[in-house]
Amino acid sequence: VAGGSYNVYDNVGVFKETVSDGLGGFTTGCAFNGALDKLYTTNFSSTKVVVYNDVSPHTIAQTVDTNAINAGGHSESVVFAANGDFYVGHPDGDDDIQRYNSAGVYQQSYDVAIEARGSDWMDLAADQQTMFYTSEGGLVKRYDVSGAGAQLADFAAIGGINFALRLLPPGDGSGGLLVAHTADIKRLDGTGAVVQTYDAPGEDGWFSLNLDPNGTSFWAGDFGTNNFY
Repeated sequence: VAGGSYNVYDNVGVFKETVSDGLGGFTTGCAFNGALDKLYTTNFSSTKVVVYNDVSPHTIAQTVDTNAINAGGHSESVVFAANGDFYVGHPDGDDDIQRYNSAGVYQQSYDVAIEARGSDWMDLAADQQTMFYTSEGGLVKRYDVSGAGAQLADFAAIGGINFALRLLPPGDGSGGLLVAHTADIKRLDGTGAVVQTYDAPGEDGWFSLNLDPNGTSFWAGDFGTNNFY
């Protein structure tokens, strides 16, 4: 919710508390680690990943300075691999995706192809090597993060400006994905075709999106109105 803060709600939308990193500025993506005992958040303005302990009062366990590798990169999204490594997307600076191990030690950068703005939002496929990502353009792009890394063919071209995306079960692209498409949210099938759209009255800045564990429902937020659905 900006101000260096995240609001915590229960699963029916009742506000519980606010956690703050003390840095101020925009906050954007977040993800729990595999053990579900830490929440990794991105402070966009400071280009840092701030890690909170899940146990209340949610003290800060670690701060990973991705700015040290990509000055002014504006860390935006974070996603975990099965082995505990995590990836951080950057829409600015050198535009690269960075990979860190579970201890927060930098491992590698991936020089991904971009559109309007860097490696903006991303999700890692079940094969643990295909990264689906958007770049504030009309494409859903893909990159192989195994080995030295390699650009892959685009998954879809749907136009407009795309932000957060999440792969649908089984998580390899064959079940398609959801993507926040500014004016609405689109569901793509395994061929990259749009098969359904979701929207709400007065909401035209869909930005963030996350899939529920059941794989059949999702949460999404509008940047302009600050509403979540």
